Amino acid sequence: MENNVLATAATPQPASRAAEELAPPCEITLPQGLIGCPTWQRFQLLPAPFMACGELRSLDDPGISLIVADPTWLRLAYHVELDEDDVEALHLARAEDARVLCILTLHRDPPAITANLAGPLIINWPERLGRQVILDHQAYPLRAPVIAGEAARALCDALAGVDHATPASAAPPSTPPAHQPRKGA
Repeated sequence: MENNVLATAATPQPASRAAEELAPPCEITLPQGLIGCPTWQRFQLLPAPFMACGELRSLDDPGISLIVADPTWLRLAYHVELDEDDVEALHLARAEDARVLCILTLHRDPPAITANLAGPLIINWPERLGRQVILDHQAYPLRAPVIAGEAARALCDALAGVDHATPASAAPPSTPPAHQPRKGA
């Protein structure tokens, strides 16, 4: 890529990556680690094949696991521009090779699930090489609401392995609703 050209990291549609994702769980390497956790560099992305939402399990610290999601699955209008340093660090020759994942946070009280849109993970999908980037603008918050209330509680309990009856009306929707981030949020 030429100097000073911004590459756009876009999430390809599932049909275009289906063939390459038939392999067993993939290992993702983040040479710089995560922001604030530089020693967490090797991860396994589950389930296989990874399509929209799953687990990023640390291979460096077995007690660490993150829930990640494709922003298109969250129905978020999301556009990430990478600077030249990010493009070089990720060895990106084509924008289509970049995949964007957001880290999700589960909140127990009050029950909610939020997405970190300010610090997405960008992955060179063919090379399984990743980097967490920090976006410079205010349009994407650190805690963008994804789902809240009883639906969030049911999902948090399910992910935590809590075994109790949950009314069908409290179950999370098949595709969780998302709110558009607002400037200055």
